[in-house]
Amino acid sequence: MVYMKNDKKQVALYGKVAEATKGASKEFGLIVKVSSIVCEYLGAEKVNFLIENHKALEGRVDTGVLVPIETIDNKPKSAWHIINAPRAISAEQESDLRTTGHFLTLAIENIILREQAIVDSLTKLYNRAYLDLRLREEIDKNKRYNTPFSLLMLDIDHFKAFNDDYGHAAGDEVLRIVAKVLRSNVRTSDIVFRYGGEEFAVYLQNITKKDTPRVVQRLMQHINATIDTAERLRQTVKKSSFVQHGKRIPITISIGISTFVGGSKNLTIESVIKRADESLYHAKQMGRDRSAVVGRDEVLKLLIVDDEAEYCRLLKNHFTERGYNVSVASSGEAALTLLGQHQFDIMLLDLKMPGITGLDVLQRLPQAKKKMKILILSAVEDENVKKISYEFGACEFLQKPVSIEYLSKHLMARILEMKA
Repeated sequence: MVYMKNDKKQVALYGKVAEATKGASKEFGLIVKVSSIVCEYLGAEKVNFLIENHKALEGRVDTGVLVPIETIDNKPKSAWHIINAPRAISAEQESDLRTTGHFLTLAIENIILREQAIVDSLTKLYNRAYLDLRLREEIDKNKRYNTPFSLLMLDIDHFKAFNDDYGHAAGDEVLRIVAKVLRSNVRTSDIVFRYGGEEFAVYLQNITKKDTPRVVQRLMQHINATIDTAERLRQTVKKSSFVQHGKRIPITISIGISTFVGGSKNLTIESVIKRADESLYHAKQMGRDRSAVVGRDEVLKLLIVDDEAEYCRLLKNHFTERGYNVSVASSGEAALTLLGQHQFDIMLLDLKMPGITGLDVLQRLPQAKKKMKILILSAVEDENVKKISYEFGACEFLQKPVSIEYLSKHLMARILEMKA
């Protein structure tokens, strides 16, 4: 720390830097608003430290006094700007300002160099190098506190076509548009990165309510919020405007979602990125402009148990298109037969069926089969029936009618819970 002399006292010149913002002024590239202690030392109303990176200050100071520190071609590159000082600056004060100004210039230039090393010059997002650095820090932190976190990997669909059809300048503009949307639609605590090329990454810190007591509840809160964030980003990008030659060109993105519990063993930067990247590959493989939670080689087995044939057909078509291996049972008897022959990851179960009901199926399930995620889809509103369903192993009770989109989100959430 550099000190200024003030009579018999030594006073820290800048103590805590209150704010440093690029482009904060029309006149100057960087203004550092320093601690009020500098104003007290000089008896001034306001003191700023002005600095440009590798060039002279181009602005003009209309009020106050400018004390140059570093120069380029006899023009100040950094300077103190002192406003409304009650008296002239003494020789001792000016000496202190110059000494400390040199240190402050060096410190700020180092910060600028560091920013340039970790920030993508085109999109102004953090780059891949900083993603690795932050993930290492966040993984260590989450291991200590056992909190969930997520990583989204995003890719602009058919990005090559923007470059081929409209030129690389248009491709750059698309990258900037997507970067702006991502940065504007996440929390301040989340971090957006340009991973490389047309790929982006979003790190989502723990998204849970502070008063949620149970670990499982906190995990599901985080997972649901993660899926909502991914969908919001996808839809907002889709609504973004990219116009070429008077024609609006749509932009879509595919998203791979991965969620982790901080206490997970063998959690590494590589494993976190790999899982999100494989989910992204799956999203693109399934048709693009969508989110996915499973990797390229993962095929989840889904059993639908319902006596409504048309509803089963719609569900089977929807989830088959999204990469699930889907089996359908139109009765409780058929369900028990399939469950005896195969292992399933998820079961969608209707309770009200003739003969063997959904509750009967739950009761007759071997304990080993109850490891799969069981979601009840039923019009039954009896709270006692819901309670029994949970006791027999159901993880969720969804009231019919249930839209396919709503059901898809709940399936994605339960898959993330299984993989976390």
